[in-house]
Amino acid sequence: MPRNHDSLTTTEFAVLGLLVDEPRHGYELDSLVQAQGLDAWLRLPSSSIYFVLKRLAGKEFIAPVGNDEKSQRQRYRITDRGLERMRQQVSDCLCQVDDTRENFRIACLMASVLDEQQLLQCLQVRRRAVMEKIAQIGSRRSRTLENPQGMALLDHELGILRAELGWLDKHQATIGRPQLSSLT
Repeated sequence: MPRNHDSLTTTEFAVLGLLVDEPRHGYELDSLVQAQGLDAWLRLPSSSIYFVLKRLAGKEFIAPVGNDEKSQRQRYRITDRGLERMRQQVSDCLCQVDDTRENFRIACLMASVLDEQQLLQCLQVRRRAVMEKIAQIGSRRSRTLENPQGMALLDHELGILRAELGWLDKHQATIGRPQLSSLT
C-alpha cells in the first residue's frame, strides 16, 4: 500500500519532534537523540539523520534557516505545515492502542504540542480503546483454556494492557496540576 506523502515514518516523527522547540542541525539532533534516551529504543544512526532531514524538507515539514555560525552546519526549523502534521501525529499516536510502541513513546515526549484539553481527549480515547482491548482478550482467553501457551500469551498481553490502564489513569490525574518538586 503506498504511503501518503504527509505520513511520517517513526524516524521522521522523532526528528520532526526534536525540531519543535528550536532550529537544529544534524549533529545537534544526534546529540539530542542520545541525551533524551531515544537511542535506547529507536534505531536512528547518525548517518540516517541527514537523510531524514532531506525527506522532511522535501515534504515541506522543515526548512533550512542558515548555517550555525560556529560550525557552518545547516540548521533546520519546523514549518507551520510540519507543526500541524506533528500535532496530528501526536494526537493520532496517543489515541491509537494498536500504533507502534515507538510512535507512542515519541508522542508522549512531544505531547506538549497539544493543549491540555486535546491531550486529555486523546488519553480518554486511548483509555476506552484499552478497555475494549482488555474485554476482547478476556473473551478470547476464555476460548483458549485448552492451550497453555496461548493462555500465557494472552495473560502477558492482559498484564501489559492493565499496566497501561493504570499509567493512563495516573497520568490523566496529573494533567493541569502544577508539578511537585522532587524534594517534597
